[in-house]
Amino acid sequence: MIFRPNSGAIAHGSALCGELKQFLMENEPDYGASLVPNLSHISFLAKNHTGIDVDDVTHLVGNQYQLTYRYQWSIFNACADMELEGEERTSVSFIVDDSGNIEFNIHDNEERDTLDEF
Repeated sequence: MIFRPNSGAIAHGSALCGELKQFLMENEPDYGASLVPNLSHISFLAKNHTGIDVDDVTHLVGNQYQLTYRYQWSIFNACADMELEGEERTSVSFIVDDSGNIEFNIHDNEERDTLDEF
């Protein structure tokens, strides 16, 4: 994904956060699924079908930013006549290089179980 600010040149800092947020909201279908972690710590039946909802972008330092977002999960088990839904809120850091390329610092979404939660 390549970000192009309205001013043309990328001037890193908190002033750029609004434009980055708008860009990330508009382009969520291109990257959103990659930011939803493995949901096995909730249930092996938990699924995300809606991608993410962008909440905020904040400047950290230099060309590093933080994206705060939410994602929905649901569990449907017809055999138990059960449907559960929930929402998780998290954040991820990312960099914007001088060419406008955005690279998320995605941690390995390895499988977890309920013991990891304790």
